[in-house]
Amino acid sequence: MIKLIEGGILHPHFYGDFLKKIKKVKYKTNGVSLQHTVSLITQDFLNRKYNKDILKNTCSLVLNSDTMANIPILL
Repeated sequence: MIKLIEGGILHPHFYGDFLKKIKKVKYKTNGVSLQHTVSLITQDFLNRKYNKDILKNTCSLVLNSDTMANIPILL
């Protein structure tokens, strides 16, 4: 299942395209905080009418709980 999600396959509880973007920026923040970058990406997906709870579940696959607690858009 993880391989399908990472490949961008749509799953009822996770967004593969969102997962790929978060994993990409996790290692390449270029001096910008990870929380800020994830917030911008999340806002973009929310503007496209993605489900906030599923975005939160997807983030939890990549980010630890401390990092997620500092992303106000996911609260």
